[in-house]
Amino acid sequence: MNVYFPNIHVVSPDDGLDERRNLLIEDGTIVHCEQSEPTVPSLATIIDGRELACLPGFLDLRAQLGEPGQEQRETVASGLTAAAAGGFTAVVCAPDTEPAIDNVPVAEYILNRARSNLTELYLCGSLTTGNEGKKLAPLLELAGTGIRMFSDAKRSLGNAELLRRAVSYLGPVDGLVADHPEDHSLTEGAVMHEGRVSALLGLRGFPALAEELAISRSLLVSRQCRRPIHIPTVSTAGGLELIRIAKALGQPVTCDVSPHHFVLTDDSLHDYDSNFKTNPPLRSPADVQAVKFALETNVIDAIASDHRPRAPHEKDVEFDNAAFGIAGLETAVALSLTHLLHERILNLTQLATCLSVKPRRIMGLPTIHIRKGSDANLSILAPDEEWVFDKEKCHSMGSNTPFHGQRLRGRPKYVFNRGKWQSC
Repeated sequence: MNVYFPNIHVVSPDDGLDERRNLLIEDGTIVHCEQSEPTVPSLATIIDGRELACLPGFLDLRAQLGEPGQEQRETVASGLTAAAAGGFTAVVCAPDTEPAIDNVPVAEYILNRARSNLTELYLCGSLTTGNEGKKLAPLLELAGTGIRMFSDAKRSLGNAELLRRAVSYLGPVDGLVADHPEDHSLTEGAVMHEGRVSALLGLRGFPALAEELAISRSLLVSRQCRRPIHIPTVSTAGGLELIRIAKALGQPVTCDVSPHHFVLTDDSLHDYDSNFKTNPPLRSPADVQAVKFALETNVIDAIASDHRPRAPHEKDVEFDNAAFGIAGLETAVALSLTHLLHERILNLTQLATCLSVKPRRIMGLPTIHIRKGSDANLSILAPDEEWVFDKEKCHSMGSNTPFHGQRLRGRPKYVFNRGKWQSC
């Protein structure tokens, strides 16, 4: 477990690092991270760092892992393997398992399935029993297992009083509500973004208003309770503007976006390919530009894969009947490098902030340092490597991706965590 990266680009926002260093890791600990040369053990693996960048280990805020109850889509083991292959050293499991993560035994079962994995697993607990929106789950008991974030996954909590109560109850334990931004009264039967393309295709659309109303409500509840709130998977220009205003007024709100919302538009749906069907839906070109601008101006805090693997029979049907979701763990980092770093929207320091620093802060986790004496929790990238994504080589059980055959620039190469390391 001795690995030496001479002349690697080290980027660590919390250490003020953005320069080339000689990095030596021994038995899972960083023993040298300086411009000077260390004494390298004779049996160490030496990897040329000139084309590589070392960043604090990435955390994905939202991935559906399936197990228990939906193992045909993904298991904890396959999901965490896919996460490591995608450059992540930690993942937050979404609560829409069967049964839901609405009680301590289910939470402990899922955590126990991940104990020995390189990729750490954290849980997002259910806001309500069964994610049904009728009765609050035992939030304080779940918080006692270490859960900080609570959500009903892709179901927005329709009852505003329950939402207010949840935000208030979680205050003493520093818990965080992440309510899906969708007013379901406006989206029943919707399958894509409402706009010019949906009209041409004759498909029922998700209006941007549905997201904006839900975000407005969450922000107002947060302000009234004087408690933080997290807005996941923001996809519209109007929703981002609401968050921008709230932040400017000093409100403690955070938000995230998924790569497909800064890469793809609803124009991708002309062929009725269900691999492009997701919730929130792919939006208009103007919305995509708004997402990029919000990333550039620090309105968006984090990038999350929103990994939602699907079995083939759930996608290989008519578009209207196909399941929502994109399997994103193994493309999120590469897409961010291709479409944000190389389009000069974000630099490596800003990417490290969106993929590691702020996601960990949102989850209440300790800061990762890249310095002598620190545990090696690292995501190592080849920012300029060009490659073609092949879904047949994925580690995830879900092959429902719109990015098969895409040429990308930049890819994860190695991950280090828990005294282990592997190539991606």
